[in-house]
Amino acid sequence: MSPGVSRISNREVHHICGAMNFTHYENMVNLYKLIGKGRFRFIGLPLKIRGGTGSPVRAVAIFEN
Repeated sequence: MSPGVSRISNREVHHICGAMNFTHYENMVNLYKLIGKGRFRFIGLPLKIRGGTGSPVRAVAIFEN
């Protein structure tokens, strides 16, 4: 799962998204477990990778009371 399109490398897509100040997340799993649980705030905690175009994240859902 990636935002890439044919004939454009995934790395290039990351650079394009960065130039547009567009943050995207790839390969999220178990999202079905959030369905019907109510409103939540999503937080993605990335690693700091110097010169990187992406990072693994710890994805967190904080539910409202």
